[in-house]
Amino acid sequence: MLKALYLSFLLGIVVVLNAQDIRKVDSDVLFTCYRQGRSGDCVSVGFTKAAIGAFGVNGVFKEKNIDDTHTEVMLKNGKKYILSNDEFLMADTAMNIRPGFNADAEIMAYARRCFAVMAKVKQDIDNLDSFEESINKLQHGAHGRKISYTLGLENNVELIDKTPDEVPVGIAWTKKHVVFISNGYMDKYGKKVPLDPNTGTVGQKVAQGRADAALEKGRADSAALQNTMHSMTGGGVASRAAAEAEAAKQAALKARLASGN
Repeated sequence: MLKALYLSFLLGIVVVLNAQDIRKVDSDVLFTCYRQGRSGDCVSVGFTKAAIGAFGVNGVFKEKNIDDTHTEVMLKNGKKYILSNDEFLMADTAMNIRPGFNADAEIMAYARRCFAVMAKVKQDIDNLDSFEESINKLQHGAHGRKISYTLGLENNVELIDKTPDEVPVGIAWTKKHVVFISNGYMDKYGKKVPLDPNTGTVGQKVAQGRADAALEKGRADSAALQNTMHSMTGGGVASRAAAEAEAAKQAALKARLASGN
């Protein structure tokens, strides 16, 4: 089943926690401003888009410069973390997002900043040995259900166990992929496409389930047809011929469903 996470927008909290200028970003801009650069980055790409969509650029957390080389961030859950310039730079390089059709340098820079914070928080909550290891875990083992903790937004999300047709901003996932979603659409590698469970990797499991259901229905219809033929002919050659013809039909149906055509 396709899972989804709805991210609520609480403007009052944003204003109180962050004195920086907050730039609200429309979902249509987020769909196309940047995209996944390589396999494994889908979780961070999807959730940074959702967080920015809900709270805006400079609105996901509060920042305060401690000195020339360190920045303190305060998350919406009240927790604070200190990141070095080197850690921000490492995350900036590692995230490897690419410009989309409507590239926006400011949004991309903030997405990378969010990614650095995600890595820092994950290092803490997972008790990892290094910031670099945390980045690697984010890119090769993060799960959509738990990703909100890495930006301190666990109190601002709602899990939805069905296809979300009308979610303002959020993420949806299967076992293999995570995407940003908004108002019935999803991000398909920097393109805005309808949130269709039969489209692309997001709907893979749902689509397979529908194929299995169609196959079972075909088998049931075949059994009913064979029983009818047997009743009409009293068995014998006609019944066997019908069964053999239907078996061939089912084999063709199974092959067509497996190929997705």
